Amino acid sequence: MQEKLGIVYTPIEVVDFIIHSIKYALNKHLSDKDIHILDPFTGTGSFITRLIQGGLINSNLAHKYENEIWANEITLLGYYIAQLNITATYHKQLLALQNNAQKATHPSIPPPPPSPLRINIYVGALILRKC
Repeated sequence: MQEKLGIVYTPIEVVDFIIHSIKYALNKHLSDKDIHILDPFTGTGSFITRLIQGGLINSNLAHKYENEIWANEITLLGYYIAQLNITATYHKQLLALQNNAQKATHPSIPPPPPSPLRINIYVGALILRKC
């Protein structure tokens, strides 16, 4: 099926290289509101996962995750894996940020659980959205 659909998964080292290659631009603009992130061929969600793990959108993570991160995948299995990978990474990063903030203000109080948000991943070859 991979050959038939032309599916090639990007190695994580290549994903990291691409993200780090444009880190200056990402640091400067990516955490701004109304800057959307689109992964048109998300596969298993490597780019978005590594972007979240890299902390480049930490200052606006919840808003970005809920409103400004978009992904598309044509295979159902890839969609399910991306949904799990990105959601788990988001919750882990959000919990780490909440723990760090909590330790800075009240070290003895446990942090609240992360909100149950979802990522905007779609299965299909094309997405049209009326703006």
